[in-house]
Amino acid sequence: MAVAWAYKHDAALKLPYQDNLSALIHEPSFKQAAGEAVFGKARVINTLGNRAVHGQRAIPYADALVTVRELFYATASRRGTRRRTSPSQWTCSIPESTFPRS
Repeated sequence: MAVAWAYKHDAALKLPYQDNLSALIHEPSFKQAAGEAVFGKARVINTLGNRAVHGQRAIPYADALVTVRELFYATASRRGTRRRTSPSQWTCSIPESTFPRS
């Protein structure tokens, strides 16, 4: 949803040939606007999300937690850009115990 929001509100982003998440994050205008750090986080989120939806095995808890953290930092970086805060000020303060271990 954050990537779709970016495309809707940033006229500099060019829509790719397809509207799936992978095409959206790999579009050169998005990669340039997002920067390598956010692009890398978006790839991790996309890859683990695809494994969760299309794979035959459960996603390990540690991988799921990595995805949540990457999502936090990817969206925080966008927010930080607008607020001019330093990445060192961003913290994911959600305790691990919040997430279920099914």
